[in-house]
Amino acid sequence: MPAHNERYVEIVKEYEDNRSNAAPVEYLVSKSLKTLYNAFWALPRTSAYDLHKPDILHNIYLGLLKHMMEWVQGFLKKHNRIEEFDLAWSSIGPYPGLAVPNKEYRATT
Repeated sequence: MPAHNERYVEIVKEYEDNRSNAAPVEYLVSKSLKTLYNAFWALPRTSAYDLHKPDILHNIYLGLLKHMMEWVQGFLKKHNRIEEFDLAWSSIGPYPGLAVPNKEYRATT
């Protein structure tokens, strides 16, 4: 845990011990921090920073690609160009490291 976070945790605990004292909250707000409760802080012998974090590839990149391709397919269907896209997709030539598609795009989804 970064050193400054330990101080912030102490300030939050100070506030929880005496909620009538607004000084700890004002200090955190002056540092642009919100006083939200983090359930991971209460776990014994655990640091929230060491817990599992989802990887960026599967959660963001592939999700964005899927969303983008759904949008592209809708656009192509609306403009009656999906057949041309399927033809272009299935005619992609070989390239090192690229798996050449053997069927049209609509058949892969």
